[in-house]
Amino acid sequence: MNVINFVGYLVFPSIENLDELDPDKLAEIEEDFGNLQSTFDRDLNIDDVMNRLRGNAQEQEVWINNYNMDLDQIRKDVENVRSINETLPDFCPFQDVLERP
Repeated sequence: MNVINFVGYLVFPSIENLDELDPDKLAEIEEDFGNLQSTFDRDLNIDDVMNRLRGNAQEQEVWINNYNMDLDQIRKDVENVRSINETLPDFCPFQDVLERP
């Protein structure tokens, strides 16, 4: 429930309980309510804040996707190094030949 609905929730039940409604007072309340809503919207710039937050969320989603792609590539590289390591012999058959002067 936003602030405007909350104010209406508080004000309108009390109006319904009145025996007589003063049309001028009601018009004044409606005008004040409209002014309050305009001021609220203008001062808080809800649309701008929401657009900024949506943009930030999209940017974070791109970062997360890039991070996950990098992580997947690192995992593939590690698996590739393990595979290469497993194919290498435990000893060097040419060790004696290479170490001779």
